[in-house]
Amino acid sequence: MLDQHPFVPEGPNDLRGPCPGMNLLANHNYIPHNGIANVDNSLTACLQVVALGFAYATSPLDFPLLTYSIGGPPPGSDGILGSHGVGLSGTHNQFESDSSATRCDLDECGDNHTVDLRAFKALLDLVESGDPTQTVDIIIQQHVNRQRHSIASNPYYFHGPVQMIISGATTLVTAPFFADYSEEHPDGYFTIDTLCSMFGVQRYPNGTLVLMPGGPRFPAGWRPRSTPVNIISDVVANLIKMWTTYPETMQIGGNLGTVNSFFGLDISDFTNGVYTAVSLLEGDNAACFVYQVSQQLMPVAVKNVEDAVYALLESTFDSAGGLFPSLVCPELAGVKTEMLEKYPGYTRSMN
Repeated sequence: MLDQHPFVPEGPNDLRGPCPGMNLLANHNYIPHNGIANVDNSLTACLQVVALGFAYATSPLDFPLLTYSIGGPPPGSDGILGSHGVGLSGTHNQFESDSSATRCDLDECGDNHTVDLRAFKALLDLVESGDPTQTVDIIIQQHVNRQRHSIASNPYYFHGPVQMIISGATTLVTAPFFADYSEEHPDGYFTIDTLCSMFGVQRYPNGTLVLMPGGPRFPAGWRPRSTPVNIISDVVANLIKMWTTYPETMQIGGNLGTVNSFFGLDISDFTNGVYTAVSLLEGDNAACFVYQVSQQLMPVAVKNVEDAVYALLESTFDSAGGLFPSLVCPELAGVKTEMLEKYPGYTRSMN
């Protein structure tokens, strides 16, 4: 399949953004090379190329009509993400959030889409110092480290309920998307060469890292996993594993305008006593909390995007809800959204 989609370097007018997977697919023309894609060909490419499946089969939306930019504003066009076509790069705290695995926080360096070589080196160090077949564990540790970094370096770091899902899920997708696969290791393993190639980074023998001209590319001989990964059910399971192993990754809150000023949200007050920080780690409460709170807060988080995007998100959460038919969740009538307004990172993203 890769032979039919050779690497074509990205040009000065091609749009690229904060999602390394979409950048990679665009450079091989699985989605339009200019970076203006539609939902249908994006999902098809993810399934065919890297065996990532999505639970959108029952969606009423006409996916081919939903176009968007994987980077900045598409020239002369109103894209899916906002009436002014802001693209994925312009959706901070909506479709992109702080503590990315390999990108800077927007308020840390003003660039939320270029690979941060310091963060990428930290990922390579984890691969080299650990068991490369434990891809999920490596990525979880990277996420924990990146959250700690954000608290220490970004005065406006914000980790709300929606952002907790966005940053966690997009980081965990790295495991199935950027791994190597073989008969011996059908669940995947990380190699330095493949990670560098697929993130568009050159590593010299002395360890120096530089961005490769032309951007990320599939390495020669790479092949995807033989069995699909469901982007919702499998990633949700790994999210819950991460949250229960490292409860700090589930702590909602943010910095208060200075670094190292993280102030955690009182979960009991926020949920009107339905959940507490302790009860979240009991039974199925973590999954229940994420699903219920996200349904209530997602419309607020994406209030500046088009109705079509909200419909897409609503369909996604409906599909995700169907994955948990055996869960018995406490009734959550509402949350105190106004409690989030104390966090500068939240209010800045809502303007």
